[in-house]
Amino acid sequence: MPMLLNMITNGVTPNWTVAQAKEFGFKITIFPFSGISPVVHALRESYRQVIEDGSDAKACSGLAPRDIFEVVGLSEAMELDKASGSTLFGGI
Repeated sequence: MPMLLNMITNGVTPNWTVAQAKEFGFKITIFPFSGISPVVHALRESYRQVIEDGSDAKACSGLAPRDIFEVVGLSEAMELDKASGSTLFGGI
């Protein structure tokens, strides 16, 4: 039966690499904090800039809300909506 390692970085388990986990017999290794931890650091930095500069423009690096929506699949959702005959995204 395959064994899964839920590798919570800097948690109770030592910070093993995928290769190390394989050596210990794990077939699957997941890293659920690989996206969360960097986001926390970025949020702290962004809010620090708001406090110090009075604006988040620098932290946003030119990204507009639509740019962020594109990252999470706005274009694909709009195409699916159109293909299904819906007009939900018609005004966007």
